Amino acid sequence: MQTNKKNIAEEGWVLMLFTSALYLFFIADGITKLLMIKNIEFSRVSILIRSVYQVLFFFTIGYFIDTRRRAFLIFLLLVILCWAAGVYSFAFYQKTDYPFFQNIIILNKYLYAFVVFYTGYKLINNPAALNKVLKVLELIFLINSTCCILGVLTRAPIFEAFPGQSYRFGYNGLIFANNEAVVFYFLAVCYFYYKCFLLGNSSRRDKWCFYIVATGSLFLGSKGYYFFLLSLAFYHVFFVARGLAKVIFFVMLSIALTGIVIFFLSEQGQAALSFMISMMERDGVWSMLLSSRDVLAAIKIPIILENWTFWNVLFGGQNQFLYLLEMDVLDLFFFFGIVGCILMMILYFNTIFNFKAYPFFIFYISIYFILSALGGHILYSALNALYLCLVSFYFIQTSNKVKNGGDKEIGTSKQLK
Repeated sequence: MQTNKKNIAEEGWVLMLFTSALYLFFIADGITKLLMIKNIEFSRVSILIRSVYQVLFFFTIGYFIDTRRRAFLIFLLLVILCWAAGVYSFAFYQKTDYPFFQNIIILNKYLYAFVVFYTGYKLINNPAALNKVLKVLELIFLINSTCCILGVLTRAPIFEAFPGQSYRFGYNGLIFANNEAVVFYFLAVCYFYYKCFLLGNSSRRDKWCFYIVATGSLFLGSKGYYFFLLSLAFYHVFFVARGLAKVIFFVMLSIALTGIVIFFLSEQGQAALSFMISMMERDGVWSMLLSSRDVLAAIKIPIILENWTFWNVLFGGQNQFLYLLEMDVLDLFFFFGIVGCILMMILYFNTIFNFKAYPFFIFYISIYFILSALGGHILYSALNALYLCLVSFYFIQTSNKVKNGGDKEIGTSKQLK
């Protein structure tokens, strides 16, 4: 009886915590973006709100402790000790002041999603409670997508991806950083796509939500995101679409390509095209595609390795506050080393990516890490941590209901681990 009361109390608490967090995080992100546009000194309201909630997340894990959460806390300590070992070696050989506080903040961003996951992982076995939280998440996806569409129509600075940079095109709604918006829309489109086309029981409302979110995301202005959209389109054709659906896809692709041509003929499109051509002429095609991240890596990696020993290869040691490469897979290695990366992958594939080995989930995980290799703020996106976990909860909970494009499990393993 006592256990049942505690479970009911936990369900109500986590439901309230996640629902309020979704609203407050999104509002705080919008306020942060507005303050940054206005050049107000204290602009990171979202960090403050997420920090308060992180305390509440840890409180929840501690108060409702169980075997799984206890194992997570021990594993989390192991990851932190691994990172600390690398940092100590790096700071010792560098013989300069190491900004521990700033790098602890970055460490916290890498681990934030796992704290969120273990706060609410029991929602996976509670469809009714999870559905209530997902309704709020869907609303946020819709509101931000509507803001993107309004941004195109009104050119309001608050909705621009690059405020004040007229030579760059992009609208990301109320999200203050475009690389964060890439993850946001990767999750939003995958969530609605999965719900509409793979589960086979979506409503008309779900499909309208998918179309609105997909349309809003088209104006993001991110090469990495367009790579994902193109990949999803080909996945749909080869794994999901049948007969007439394939014809419709190629018609829509033709319309999209026509829209791109028309855009590049416009004044704003010409400015964006000139910017990309000048970057390509200066640094090459690869640099243009990577937004000069390869140039940044060529400069910063030798500086990082100057004071590295074999110990750092194992445990990492990077001042990401100064030498961030904006290519997450590389940053993960330099921050955690080989041992730390293995520990992080164990965490990922036992929590957020603990899916059955269906084609869609393999596609989803592959694109996530490809985007992480090409860009930054994906593996350590505190902004998207809650969204990522909720989408993962839904995928894990409903994976046995997949109808299209994933009806055959790959390999003999029951789950990707």
